[in-house]
Amino acid sequence: MIRKLLFGWHQVAILFSTLLALSVLASFNFLLYHTLVELLRVVVLGGVFVLGWHTRRWSNNSALLVLSIAAGFIGVLELLHTLTYKGMGLMALDDPNIPTQLWLAFRYLEALAVLVAVLSLGKKVHIPSNFLGFGLLATLFCVTIFNGQFPDAFIEGKGLTPFKIYSEWVMILAFLASAFLLLNAKNHLEKDVRWLLAAAMLCNALSSFAFTQYIGVFDFANQLGHHLLLVSTYLIYRAILVTGLLTPYELLFSDLKKNEQRLESLVAESSASLRATQALNTAFIDNIPSSVSVKDTLNRYTLVNPAFEKLVGKSKEQILNKTFHEVLPIQLAQRVALSLEQVRGQVEACVTEDVVVFDDKKIAFETIHFPVIDSNGCLLGSGTIATDVTERKASRAYIENLAHFDQLTGLMNKVYFVKQAEEQMQRCKGTACQCALIYIDLDHFKDVNDSLGHDVGDKFLCVLAKKLQLLVANQGLVSRYSGDEFLVLLTNLPNKAFIIDFVENLQSHLSHPVNVDSYDLATNSSVGIASYPADGQDFTTLFRNASTAMYAVKSDGRNNYQFFEKNMQEEAQERISLLSKLRVALENQELSLNYQPQYDSTGTQIIGAEALLRWEHPELGFVSPARFIPLAEDSGLIVPIGEWVLNQACQQAIKIQQTGIPPFVMSVNLSAVQFRKGDLVETVKKALATSGLEPQYLGLELTESLLLKDQKRLLQMLSQLKELGVQLSIDDFGTGYSNLSYLKRFAVDKLKIDQSFVRDMENDTDDYALVTTVIQLAHSLGLEVTAEGVETQQQMQMLAELKCDEFQGYYFAKPMPADEFVLYLQA
Repeated sequence: MIRKLLFGWHQVAILFSTLLALSVLASFNFLLYHTLVELLRVVVLGGVFVLGWHTRRWSNNSALLVLSIAAGFIGVLELLHTLTYKGMGLMALDDPNIPTQLWLAFRYLEALAVLVAVLSLGKKVHIPSNFLGFGLLATLFCVTIFNGQFPDAFIEGKGLTPFKIYSEWVMILAFLASAFLLLNAKNHLEKDVRWLLAAAMLCNALSSFAFTQYIGVFDFANQLGHHLLLVSTYLIYRAILVTGLLTPYELLFSDLKKNEQRLESLVAESSASLRATQALNTAFIDNIPSSVSVKDTLNRYTLVNPAFEKLVGKSKEQILNKTFHEVLPIQLAQRVALSLEQVRGQVEACVTEDVVVFDDKKIAFETIHFPVIDSNGCLLGSGTIATDVTERKASRAYIENLAHFDQLTGLMNKVYFVKQAEEQMQRCKGTACQCALIYIDLDHFKDVNDSLGHDVGDKFLCVLAKKLQLLVANQGLVSRYSGDEFLVLLTNLPNKAFIIDFVENLQSHLSHPVNVDSYDLATNSSVGIASYPADGQDFTTLFRNASTAMYAVKSDGRNNYQFFEKNMQEEAQERISLLSKLRVALENQELSLNYQPQYDSTGTQIIGAEALLRWEHPELGFVSPARFIPLAEDSGLIVPIGEWVLNQACQQAIKIQQTGIPPFVMSVNLSAVQFRKGDLVETVKKALATSGLEPQYLGLELTESLLLKDQKRLLQMLSQLKELGVQLSIDDFGTGYSNLSYLKRFAVDKLKIDQSFVRDMENDTDDYALVTTVIQLAHSLGLEVTAEGVETQQQMQMLAELKCDEFQGYYFAKPMPADEFVLYLQA
């Protein structure tokens, strides 16, 4: 469509006719012909200038801006050329040189403008700079020409000067270059516009060539040049002015008929859409699950949907033209009347929440009552949309329960408890109100889970939680803080004695056995207490101090309670300080091993030794293992420390053998943490391979409680260790949940009776009976028994009578450094 409008056969015919008429005119009056051609060009140039100038603020066509600015100055120079042409009689001296010089001036300016315009495509044009530049060039040309400083271009009787001819060739090159660049500017100009402008530049080049050939100002070469110049001008007119001004209007009017047809089509579509919308509205109202009804100003129903019919149990015919007093239950009708009165009084919607009984079933509704108003603002009636939110309310209540309460025990969860406690403490501020935060940790509860399973453990927790609820009652708040930890906030306390009585009663009830799935279970508890406001005026501080008190109880043997004291913070800080020192103890070579010999049943032959870890700090001096080993286990440092102990013990065993002393078993204690973290089997393999110690001379001692935890994984690891050939012992036997079936299942080699039983067996018949039973049962399972902590001859004799296999204790030798131990063995 654009190509047809820009340049078609119709435009070719017009151009050809114009050229033919002008040719005839030139044969009769060349001066008039020349004047008409040049003035046509001036008009087109003026049009380009006006178009570009008035579209400069919003047009992004850089080429148009450059051409339009230059067109104004080119037009001025060309007008001067026309007015000074030979025969016009407007100059005192009718010299053909001056119009020829002016011709070169505006042609140079035109060639330059087209080249700059093409090169500026896609770039931002600075209008003032272009305006000033082209203006200065035009002024310079005028001044030099009229002052006689411009080179001669035409000499009467001789024709064109070499300067004129060379100038035309320069312009030919400029126009051809511009044409080439235009044809390649595909991203910036429409294809038809590019071709028209390129054709105009080609005509310009041919025109310049013609102007190199004439001798007289009225000869044929001059006429041909002006014909080509007119063709070029017409092509520029079609490419720029028609595109910018006429084409949009022609396109607009040519599309009027189509737009009219399109409008008729749209009206038809809108009518169909309106009918479809009405059908959609009807379908929406009929199928929406909410109950929808509309009433007139007399409260008579004019519209109801099937959901409303189902709700009231009546058909549409039974409802329409009846008032809501005739359709709804009395209580609901009264509530509706109040809502309608509010809607009609304020002429705005209102929302209500109602619980209605239909067929003995409570249903919660969220109801929107709204006025029905016509276009003039007159009230026509009212409408109601009632949505059943019974399930939504139940879901919301369930979600709130999930967010606020522990799903196992039904107690408050941590987040909700903290919020409630902070609010309670806020209410107590500025009053004499006393509160206490009680932190309860169930002692060794994990052993119940490990030995009896989590199902039993969960049921046991629920029983204990119920006990706590009954004990606290309305005296405060209770929460399951984490797995086997609970928090209690007691409020409005009369004195400290009340707290003590409460905690002692609490511990007594918790320790009382309960039957869960045929198991009689009981648990002790470690309790820390922090008082408000003495031990903290915000929950974070109060909780930290209650936690510190609870951990102090655990460190002191558990099954007790303690109030928070400031020195506990110092102990906690000391613990942190000790841990930081322990982290570098291995690197600083502060750790060492002592060795305690183990004797056979006669008490005369050394059959083994136990490697015992010691820590000598440069500032603290000797640090007790009972003090730093729990820290190492809690922090995980026991894994690298345990690996170091294993390597050192194996290497020391080889060194002892190299002195000529017969080989014996070197025993090393293992922590439960080493089984859970790291690769213990690979660590043992590496220690044996590095030292060269034969596996049968390495003994690994496990704690009894380890047998109750993750039995499947433990059995796999112990089987791999047994395959290596090392000996396995159960250390401190009798202090945990003893189960001899585990001993057979895990294929251990030896039991070590805890020194606490050996120490008192001389005077305590229960300890004596326990030691006797352990030895007899161990022997029946094919296991050897080592008695730890043998300190007197009488203890040794009693154990020997019970056929104990091995002895270890201060009666024989204390633990000693490696050098002393070697001397002890050699002696």
